[in-house]
Amino acid sequence: MSLTSFVALPEVKNRLKQEYETPRIQCVQEIQISPRTQSYGLTGTAFDYLMRFWIETLNLNAETKRWVAESSVVLLEEGQLPASSALKKTARKLLREAVTCHSDYIKTCKLNDDIISTSIQLAQLDAIYRAGYIDPNLGKVDKLIIDEMRDMLKLAKEKDFTAKSYCALNPVFGEASLLVGGADADLIMDGTLIDIKTTKSGKMDMSQFHQLIGYFILNKLGGVNGKQIKINRLGIYFSRYGELVTFPAENIENDKFPQLVKWFRKTAENTQ
Repeated sequence: MSLTSFVALPEVKNRLKQEYETPRIQCVQEIQISPRTQSYGLTGTAFDYLMRFWIETLNLNAETKRWVAESSVVLLEEGQLPASSALKKTARKLLREAVTCHSDYIKTCKLNDDIISTSIQLAQLDAIYRAGYIDPNLGKVDKLIIDEMRDMLKLAKEKDFTAKSYCALNPVFGEASLLVGGADADLIMDGTLIDIKTTKSGKMDMSQFHQLIGYFILNKLGGVNGKQIKINRLGIYFSRYGELVTFPAENIENDKFPQLVKWFRKTAENTQ
């Protein structure tokens, strides 16, 4: 299970619907970069990696965590998923090359096909850990996705992602993350928790709102990367629009919030 699947459970979804009305938040302009393939999930995960790498070049003191793709390779090596020796060798090779490519990109800040391809390959590996899915095209990269991701990254504004004091990439929520089978957000910056979405829609829907609430609750329960972080705002970066939209966290933390947190924890524990 994941946070996304947990908040989608009927019991959880109905409780959150009862407590909160989904804010009417949407992008101002029209979509700028439309999908060029039908590999929506792969493109979205790959862009998450690329976007976080780019943000890291803007915030060299950012807190970073081990890539989920690294956990995928561990799963294969330990035999927790059936895999041939050839597949294991390919996964190790891709990860080794990704580490080198990422390091070079952080040093040079030069966006090229190599770092974009690396992001796509990491996304392919990522699916092994998150969904137990082994991409039959592991290691192969579609040029259309490379071009699409490059154009999306060009929309991102440095001022929106340059932190004044604190930046955490792919933050986790301590033991609270384990309540929902593991949970990691995309970005926390100066008290704002941001989820990166590569969707065609530029409007925040109920499931996205509930996911943000879930992250907010997990932070209350377990902190971020081993410490308590005050989250003042929540938001979504719509990568196909180049727009970051946020709203105050106080809209969530009302008088009933403490009871909701207790219910959330108990429900998660009972669901495991």
